[in-house]
Amino acid sequence: MIKILNFKENLPGVQTVVKSQVSYAIKTGALVRPEVCSSCDCICQAQAHHHDYEKPLEVEWLCQGCHSVANKKRANQQRIDDGKEESRE
Repeated sequence: MIKILNFKENLPGVQTVVKSQVSYAIKTGALVRPEVCSSCDCICQAQAHHHDYEKPLEVEWLCQGCHSVANKKRANQQRIDDGKEESRE
């Protein structure tokens, strides 16, 4: 696994590397993409959602709508966490 320093500052780069790792794992059969969203059970081409980019093959399979909602929740939580860190300084 590739360890990338300055994780927060390099998030787009991290996402690119992790997406490549997931694609390779699907291609080689290490990961199997389900045809159903794990959140709403709709039939779809599920997308890999990462709760922790440092664990690239630990994913939750979500439809596009649920994946968008999950990413918005993460972004909102990150803003809250960043605000807490700034107030401590």
